[in-house]
Amino acid sequence: MSHVRPGILVRDNHDRPGLLVHPQPRPSKSWLKAQTDRRVAATPEDDTWWHVLCLDGGAIVCPESLLTVLGPPSEADIAHAMAHANAAGRQTLTTLFPSTSQR
Repeated sequence: MSHVRPGILVRDNHDRPGLLVHPQPRPSKSWLKAQTDRRVAATPEDDTWWHVLCLDGGAIVCPESLLTVLGPPSEADIAHAMAHANAAGRQTLTTLFPSTSQR
């Protein structure tokens, strides 16, 4: 997938907007099997998995092949994520977007 990098705005396999944080190890087979979206378990072994901070709060892991790249986030996207993130999420956002530490 082109343009996939930390900080980019994406939609996951459930159409939730989020910000890519970093690649993740592939989840366990039991976790994959338990997912309601069967495409998740069917992803190739070499698919890259990403830690994603959801704009409405929380975090997920998602295979790159099921992500839709939306492009660079706007300041409003970042502010929305900051407003809905917990302390760990805000720290991650500050690392990804250093200008947010001055808000």
